[in-house]
Amino acid sequence: MATPATLWATDAGAGDNSGDSLINAAVVDPSDVNDVWSIVNGYGALTQALDIRLCGNASTTAACNITKDALNTFRITIQGRNAGDTADSEATIDAGGGAYDVFEFTTADFWIVQDIHATNTDKVASNHGFYATSSADHMFFNRCRASECNAGFQVSAASNPRFLRCTAHNNGLYGIFSAQSGSCAYCSTWDNPLGQGFLYGSFFRCNSHNDRYGFNSAVSVTECSVYSPTYDAFKNDGSATMTCTDCIASVCGRSGYRTNTAVNMMILKRCAHYLCTSGRSNSATGTWVDEDPITLTADPFLDIAGSDFTLNNDAGGGALLRGVEFTFPDAVTKSYHDIGGAQHKDRVIVTV
Repeated sequence: MATPATLWATDAGAGDNSGDSLINAAVVDPSDVNDVWSIVNGYGALTQALDIRLCGNASTTAACNITKDALNTFRITIQGRNAGDTADSEATIDAGGGAYDVFEFTTADFWIVQDIHATNTDKVASNHGFYATSSADHMFFNRCRASECNAGFQVSAASNPRFLRCTAHNNGLYGIFSAQSGSCAYCSTWDNPLGQGFLYGSFFRCNSHNDRYGFNSAVSVTECSVYSPTYDAFKNDGSATMTCTDCIASVCGRSGYRTNTAVNMMILKRCAHYLCTSGRSNSATGTWVDEDPITLTADPFLDIAGSDFTLNNDAGGGALLRGVEFTFPDAVTKSYHDIGGAQHKDRVIVTV
């Protein structure tokens, strides 16, 4: 077993460990589920926001079930840090192949989960990295990572979950899944072979690499890039209308953009495609609006083998997607931005 993690309870907004007290002893062992993951319940009815800081890496032999018995009206933050408690680090919790979720959130409101890596070597059904049950609500995941689980992030029916700068890779099923509306921004997923990107909400500047689907059943997808999906890059499989704006579908096993049934609608605006086996779209199915389509004749990415979605400047590739002009409805104001999830940096030449 890895070195036990340390769980800190802090006054909300403290920002460091000075003056904070440890919960339940000097070191809390995450393998003891009752000692660690029920800690929030141990606080009873909260009278103020609660910050919990998880420092270090650990293995666990039971589900990390974090619950609140009654409706909670105060924010609870779980903050991961490595043993040195430095910035831009993460705490890793490894379920070690156990048949359970790494983190499970039930009957609670207002959760903020940050800088935690949930992993497991057992990808069988129902073993998820971060799992919120139908009773959870107001979930916000920031800079979290999920790998080697069944689904990386599985939010069954939480109200409007938010994912910011999260990654999900090498999971057995979905990378990020939400059964209700929500949003993802600046997230990356790769190598989720049985599916990815089910979110009945919106994606903004997200990337998908080697997933079964890039983005599936979203309502709105803006400035997102998909490379080498097994099937389709952008697929409407459940939303009545799905809108894709300034997106890239590259080297697709099937279509770049796809609707699943005749009742689905797909709206595309300034979207690009390259080397899609079944073509740009299956536009014979459902209702389509495809404005200002962009057909690429070269790979648009700088180093996709290294998972770098930065646009290159090759003719027929990234050059067609850099600094694309958009005119506002006033017919006067103009904006220039890149198509896809990454914006390039212009080199500034100064003459002296």
